Amino acid sequence: MRVAFCEGTGRAIVSMPTLSCRRPCFFEKNRGPGFGGGKNVEFRLKEIQGKPLVEVDGSLDRDSVLQIRKPLLKVARRKEVRELTIDLSQVSRMDTSGIAVLVEVLRVISAKGGKLRLANVSETASRMIHLAGMEKAFDQPAG
Repeated sequence: MRVAFCEGTGRAIVSMPTLSCRRPCFFEKNRGPGFGGGKNVEFRLKEIQGKPLVEVDGSLDRDSVLQIRKPLLKVARRKEVRELTIDLSQVSRMDTSGIAVLVEVLRVISAKGGKLRLANVSETASRMIHLAGMEKAFDQPAG
């Protein structure tokens, strides 16, 4: 059994997947895209030497991943894409939702025998990748 506390009301939560007690409070009413200092995510697709490069700018968290998931997967699913590079230098915030999207893209690319590269990984993104134990999957140095 897992016990946590709602960030807004301080009430105990038992075995819930999120830190919300489902009771309306200041925290929940004011939670929206970019809450907590982050911002919405921007997605830019470039081509460098015939290979796609995706630049991600902003928050890659539960409030913003839906904005980037479909476009990223669309690029990854293109038949001619064997190598995809995602530039994370401008990622200001990342949570497990961001990791989940990257894993989903990795699976699509790997199923075709391709490779996903993460470039210029920001300190925030690097820390989240480390906490998730995904350094080897994304070819990132440990620690």
